[in-house]
Amino acid sequence: MLLQTLFDWHPKTISTPGIYASRFYYFYERHSTLPKAQLIERFIENFQLLLDPRKPCLAYSPTPIAGEYSGFTRLGADKNQMYLIDEQLFRTCLTAILADYQVVPRKLLFQAVHVAYRYALGHGSEIDSDTRIVFPLHCPIPNKFTQQFAEDFPQAQYVLMVRNPIDTTASMVKHLNNTNESCFFLYGFLYQALFGGVPSATGISSRCRAVKLEDLHCSPRETLERLCQWLSLPWDETLMKSTVHGMEWWGGNDSLGVNGFSQAVIAKRHQDQLTKIDVLRLNVLLAPKSRKWSYELAPMDTTLMRKLTVLPLLMVPFVMELEFLKGERKDRISFSSRTVLAESLPRPIAFLLWFSWVGTLLRYVDIRRHLLSAWLYTFAKPTREAELL
Repeated sequence: MLLQTLFDWHPKTISTPGIYASRFYYFYERHSTLPKAQLIERFIENFQLLLDPRKPCLAYSPTPIAGEYSGFTRLGADKNQMYLIDEQLFRTCLTAILADYQVVPRKLLFQAVHVAYRYALGHGSEIDSDTRIVFPLHCPIPNKFTQQFAEDFPQAQYVLMVRNPIDTTASMVKHLNNTNESCFFLYGFLYQALFGGVPSATGISSRCRAVKLEDLHCSPRETLERLCQWLSLPWDETLMKSTVHGMEWWGGNDSLGVNGFSQAVIAKRHQDQLTKIDVLRLNVLLAPKSRKWSYELAPMDTTLMRKLTVLPLLMVPFVMELEFLKGERKDRISFSSRTVLAESLPRPIAFLLWFSWVGTLLRYVDIRRHLLSAWLYTFAKPTREAELL
């Protein structure tokens, strides 16, 4: 979310706080048949957090404290500010933009929401043909929603934030532990660790670049200048400050609480979150990413002997899998996993799969399948990852 907050107050961009707007395409699929007036009301109901950080974003998660967790209620130099968007003004602007439509096309609603949001912020007059929408796809692997975005905006440019792959993995494990989301293992930790850092939809590789987190913290101006040049976006000093609607942002609850750039962020490796056997396996599986993005790579981790040694170890459960089973025995399930399940399965079937021995076996097999796929990829040239900026 750091990169997004750097573009927050750029005069030629429009953005909404955090990652919550990423659920737009999921929302549209569920509610696209509604008449315009109902669609607008349903959007406001599902994305309340974008207007008031004390309210939930039902389209993303039912938890009412998402805005507080993301640090949106303690903005500003003294950490005592938050944004409040006039709901009625937003509704009025959105209704006016969509006045000629009864059934609203997907792309038009996407654009109208962002323009109305900017007007509700009091900066609508600054919008012109050069204004860019900064949208958080926030998806570790391509799916039908990222493909829909690519269809709506075929000339969009994609920027991915990457970090040393093993550090990314360790950080993800810590995050899941801190938020008690160990049952989110399969969808969050595994996919993002092994398959993240790739273009979010097919056919966009030439319009996708990766920015290294280490570069951003160690040489922010040079990195952002390169990014602006690639985006054909004029430089603005607001890029050097991390903000939400112009107010300093200090990170979420699980961050170090610093604004902007700090080498202390990348100094935290979180290696204590992984066991030695986890590190051994992951160093081999993540070697293609390390090579592609010019991270330090132990020569031994790319040898045939090490790969063959690691192969049988892939059958051993990760610590996160064991933590999942502990939580499952206590009959606990997080909002995140419930949301994922609700997208594709009826609740009774989802409950059965997640809380029965059948579900446990299926998850174990599925994880092994993806680990094997990542292992096989270590023998190929790393071509699917995004190019570095």
